[in-house]
Amino acid sequence: MKIVLKCFLCISFLVVSLGQANGQVRPFKFKHLTINDGLSQNTVYCTFQDKKGFIWVGTEDGLNRFDGIDWLIFKHQIDDEKSLSNNQVNDIEQDDDGKLIIATADGLN
Repeated sequence: MKIVLKCFLCISFLVVSLGQANGQVRPFKFKHLTINDGLSQNTVYCTFQDKKGFIWVGTEDGLNRFDGIDWLIFKHQIDDEKSLSNNQVNDIEQDDDGKLIIATADGLN
């Protein structure tokens, strides 16, 4: 009988301990980033986190890359055929090789 009681107490302690560990959730912090923080446009169509950890934000006025501190903005340049085909970025994906696929209002980049 003593062995059964000891097992019951051990299992009860374990269950209570696990329940308390799960109950200690840290609050989630979220900050809204706007043009005042360096974003090119407040109208956001899509977001994506790449394999390197960069956050990419597709807006009505360009593609924005956030490294956790600074923004780098990519826009259509009339004289540069390697730039975005349009500033309106509708979707962002990444292929198996790590290359980004950017869908703009004028097609894929």
